[in-house]
Amino acid sequence: MKVGDLVIVPECLSASGKPPGRPCECLFCGNNSNRIGLVTEKLYDSHGNGFDVAFDIGKWAFWPPDIREGDVEVLSENG
Repeated sequence: MKVGDLVIVPECLSASGKPPGRPCECLFCGNNSNRIGLVTEKLYDSHGNGFDVAFDIGKWAFWPPDIREGDVEVLSENG
């Protein structure tokens, strides 16, 4: 993941890997987000290199554990 990439946050699933049985209240579900964002900035922290991503509902930061766990996926790489 790098600045300029287009990313997506996957749909929320329950612990069993199925859609939740009740409405999810996460930032993305709760605001009816399209879950697509643009990586706008590289961040530096004791966790490693993270990224700020601009979504239709505002900015959100992703750190190496989020990326490894599949909480965000690259849709289209910039150049």
